[in-house]
Amino acid sequence: MEALLGPNASPALKAEASPITHVSADDPPTLSLHGTDDPLVASAQSVALHQVLTGAQVPNRLVTVEGGTHGRYWFRVSDAAALAAGPGRVAQFISAAVTPAPQLQHCPRTGDVRRPPRSLCIHI
Repeated sequence: MEALLGPNASPALKAEASPITHVSADDPPTLSLHGTDDPLVASAQSVALHQVLTGAQVPNRLVTVEGGTHGRYWFRVSDAAALAAGPGRVAQFISAAVTPAPQLQHCPRTGDVRRPPRSLCIHI
Protein backbone atom coordinates (compact mmCIF):
# COMPACT_ATOMS: atom_id res chain seq x y z
CA MET A 1 0.00 0.00 0.00
CA GLU A 2 2.99 2.27 0.57
CA ALA A 3 3.76 2.26 -3.16
CA LEU A 4 0.22 3.50 -3.84
CA LEU A 5 -0.28 5.98 -1.00
CA GLY A 6 3.24 6.94 -0.03
CA PRO A 7 5.28 6.20 3.10
CA ASN A 8 3.45 8.64 5.37
CA ALA A 9 -0.16 7.66 4.65
CA SER A 10 -2.41 7.97 7.67
CA PRO A 11 -4.32 4.95 8.99
CA ALA A 12 -7.54 6.66 7.89
CA LEU A 13 -6.27 7.02 4.31
CA LYS A 14 -5.12 3.40 4.27
CA ALA A 15 -8.55 2.26 5.49
CA GLU A 16 -10.29 4.38 2.85
CA ALA A 17 -8.12 2.82 0.12
CA SER A 18 -8.85 -0.74 1.25
CA PRO A 19 -11.71 -2.60 -0.47
CA ILE A 20 -12.46 -4.33 2.83
CA THR A 21 -13.62 -1.01 4.28
CA HIS A 22 -16.32 -0.70 1.64
CA VAL A 23 -17.86 -4.21 1.68
CA SER A 24 -21.63 -4.31 2.09
CA ALA A 25 -24.35 -6.91 1.64
CA ASP A 26 -25.44 -5.37 -1.69
CA ASP A 27 -22.03 -5.90 -3.32
CA PRO A 28 -22.00 -8.04 -6.47
CA PRO A 29 -20.79 -11.64 -6.43
CA THR A 30 -17.01 -11.53 -6.23
CA LEU A 31 -14.41 -13.90 -7.65
CA SER A 32 -10.82 -13.49 -6.40
CA LEU A 33 -7.90 -15.28 -8.06
CA HIS A 34 -4.59 -14.99 -6.24
CA GLY A 35 -1.17 -16.56 -6.65
CA THR A 36 0.49 -17.78 -3.46
CA ASP A 37 3.87 -16.35 -4.56
CA ASP A 38 2.61 -12.86 -5.47
CA PRO A 39 5.50 -10.50 -4.61
CA LEU A 40 3.34 -7.35 -4.73
CA VAL A 41 0.09 -8.24 -2.96
CA ALA A 42 0.15 -10.73 -0.11
CA SER A 43 -2.33 -13.55 -0.62
CA ALA A 44 -3.46 -12.90 2.96
CA GLN A 45 -5.18 -9.77 1.63
CA SER A 46 -7.41 -11.88 -0.63
CA VAL A 47 -8.11 -14.25 2.26
CA ALA A 48 -9.15 -11.28 4.43
CA LEU A 49 -11.39 -9.90 1.65
CA HIS A 50 -12.99 -13.34 1.24
CA GLN A 51 -13.71 -13.52 4.98
CA VAL A 52 -15.27 -10.04 5.06
CA LEU A 53 -17.39 -10.73 1.96
CA THR A 54 -18.57 -14.02 3.46
CA GLY A 55 -19.43 -12.25 6.71
CA ALA A 56 -21.51 -9.73 4.75
CA GLN A 57 -23.24 -12.64 2.95
CA VAL A 58 -21.89 -11.58 -0.45
CA PRO A 59 -21.57 -14.58 -2.78
CA ASN A 60 -17.84 -15.00 -3.38
CA ARG A 61 -15.09 -17.46 -4.21
CA LEU A 62 -11.39 -17.28 -3.51
CA VAL A 63 -9.18 -19.39 -5.76
CA THR A 64 -5.51 -19.56 -4.87
CA VAL A 65 -2.96 -20.75 -7.41
CA GLU A 66 -0.04 -22.48 -5.75
CA GLY A 67 3.17 -20.81 -6.98
CA GLY A 68 1.25 -18.15 -8.92
CA THR A 69 2.85 -14.70 -9.01
CA HIS A 70 1.48 -11.30 -10.03
CA GLY A 71 0.52 -9.84 -13.37
CA ARG A 72 0.38 -11.13 -16.90
CA TYR A 73 1.79 -14.61 -16.29
CA TRP A 74 0.49 -15.20 -12.78
CA PHE A 75 -0.34 -18.84 -13.43
CA ARG A 76 0.83 -21.61 -15.71
CA VAL A 77 -1.35 -23.00 -18.49
CA SER A 78 -1.34 -26.32 -16.62
CA ASP A 79 -3.17 -24.56 -13.78
CA ALA A 80 -6.16 -23.77 -16.01
CA ALA A 81 -7.64 -27.25 -15.60
CA ALA A 82 -7.19 -27.05 -11.84
CA LEU A 83 -8.99 -23.69 -11.80
CA ALA A 84 -11.90 -25.06 -13.82
CA ALA A 85 -12.25 -28.33 -11.90
CA GLY A 86 -10.80 -27.41 -8.51
CA PRO A 87 -12.49 -26.56 -5.25
CA GLY A 88 -13.29 -23.01 -6.42
CA ARG A 89 -15.38 -24.26 -9.33
CA VAL A 90 -14.72 -21.01 -11.17
CA ALA A 91 -16.91 -21.76 -14.18
CA GLN A 92 -19.88 -22.72 -12.01
CA PHE A 93 -19.46 -19.63 -9.86
CA ILE A 94 -19.40 -17.31 -12.88
CA SER A 95 -22.37 -19.07 -14.45
CA ALA A 96 -24.40 -18.72 -11.26
CA ALA A 97 -23.34 -15.09 -10.77
CA VAL A 98 -24.41 -13.94 -14.22
CA THR A 99 -27.69 -15.80 -14.53
CA PRO A 100 -30.54 -13.57 -15.66
CA ALA A 101 -31.61 -11.00 -13.12
CA PRO A 102 -34.84 -11.56 -11.21
CA GLN A 103 -38.03 -10.41 -12.84
CA LEU A 104 -39.21 -6.82 -12.59
CA GLN A 105 -39.57 -5.53 -9.06
CA HIS A 106 -41.75 -2.83 -7.59
CA CYS A 107 -39.75 -0.37 -5.49
CA PRO A 108 -41.85 0.46 -2.41
CA ARG A 109 -39.97 3.72 -1.77
CA THR A 110 -40.36 5.34 -5.19
CA GLY A 111 -43.10 3.27 -6.80
CA ASP A 112 -40.82 2.57 -9.77
CA VAL A 113 -40.84 -0.76 -11.53
CA ARG A 114 -37.35 -1.90 -12.43
CA ARG A 115 -35.16 -4.89 -13.13
CA PRO A 116 -32.46 -5.24 -10.48
CA PRO A 117 -28.95 -5.04 -11.92
CA ARG A 118 -26.68 -8.10 -11.97
CA SER A 119 -22.96 -7.83 -12.06
CA LEU A 120 -19.85 -9.79 -11.19
CA CYS A 121 -16.68 -8.47 -9.62
CA ILE A 122 -13.46 -10.33 -10.49
CA HIS A 123 -10.19 -9.64 -8.65
CA ILE A 124 -7.05 -11.06 -10.23
